[in-house]
Amino acid sequence: MDIRPPFSYQATVGIDWADQKHDVFVRFTNGNSYRRKINSHPEAIQEWLLELRSACAEGKIAIALEQRRGALFYQLCTHSNWIDLYPVNPHSLSSFRLTFFSSRAKDDPIDSQLLEELVRTHHDRLRPYQPETTIERKLYLYCRQRRSLLDIATKAELKLVSTLKQYFPVTVSLFAAIGMKSDIALDFLARWPTLHDLRRAKVHTIRSFFYAHNSRSQSLIEKRLQQIAEAHEVTDDSALIEPLVLTAKCLVAELRQFNETIHEFDRKIRELFKSHPDHFLFETLPGADEKLAPRLLSLFGSDRSRWTDATSPDIFAPGSTSRGTRCG
Repeated sequence: MDIRPPFSYQATVGIDWADQKHDVFVRFTNGNSYRRKINSHPEAIQEWLLELRSACAEGKIAIALEQRRGALFYQLCTHSNWIDLYPVNPHSLSSFRLTFFSSRAKDDPIDSQLLEELVRTHHDRLRPYQPETTIERKLYLYCRQRRSLLDIATKAELKLVSTLKQYFPVTVSLFAAIGMKSDIALDFLARWPTLHDLRRAKVHTIRSFFYAHNSRSQSLIEKRLQQIAEAHEVTDDSALIEPLVLTAKCLVAELRQFNETIHEFDRKIRELFKSHPDHFLFETLPGADEKLAPRLLSLFGSDRSRWTDATSPDIFAPGSTSRGTRCG
C-alpha cells in the first residue's frame, strides 16, 4: 500500500541544518520563494514556523532535511498536523547534487535549495515520515541510548585499566576475566585503592570479600590470593601514586553510576519489549537473547505495510535502514 500523499502542498521547504543556524529555502505554489538563516534555538524555529503557517493558510507543507533525529526534527514532528517531513539520506542528496551540478561552481544551488527541489520534483521517490507507536519509539530510543552509554562506560573502563597499570596492576590481573567495570572489581578498588592498603588486609578478610560477592570458587580465590601475595609495588613515589589513586577513585564512581543507569535501562527495555504484541516473534529468533531481541524489534517494528513490496526504492537505499524515517 502506497503511503505517499498526493502532491498538493502549499509550500515546499528544504532545511540545511547546523548546530548554530539552519539555512532554509521556501518555495510557495505561486512561484514565490525565499532563503533565510534561522537560529537553532527552539524559540526562533517556532517563530519561523508560525510565520510559515500563516503564509500557507490552512494547507499543508512539505519539509525535506538531512536528519532523522535531533532537536530540530523532534520540534518539526510536533507539527505533523500541517507538516509532512521527508528525511533525506545524505548520500541521496550528494548524488543529486553531483548529477545536476557537477561543476561545484560558486553559483550552484546550496543544500537547502537542493533539498527543496528534491522534495518538489521527486516526491514520488521519497517516503514521508510515518510515526511508529509510542511503545516502539520508546523502545528504540531506550536501546539507542543504552548502547551509547555502554560505549562511554567502556571508554571509562579502558581509562581505569590504563591508570591501574601505572601503580596497581595486580587488580587488572585479578579481574581480567570479568572486566574492571564489574561490580566486584569496582567494590574491590573502593575498599583497597592501593597495593599498600590491600597488603594490610588479612587473608580471611579478602576471602570473605569474594564470598560476599558470590565468588565462591576455591581454586579461583586461592589463585587470586597467590597473585596478591606475589604482587610488587610499581613505585613508592607518592608524587605519582596519589594523583593516580584520585583518578582511579573518580573512574570507579563514574563506572558505578554507569552500571546503575544501564541496569535501569535494561529494566525499562524488558518492560517495553514484553508489552509489545510482537515480542514473541523476536525472542524466538535463533541467537536473539534478552538484549538483542528488543533491539531487533526496535529496528524492524511492526508496520508490515512497509514490507509488502521488497522492490520499494527506499528499503535498500545506500546508508538507509529499515526504519530510516523514524523520529528518534
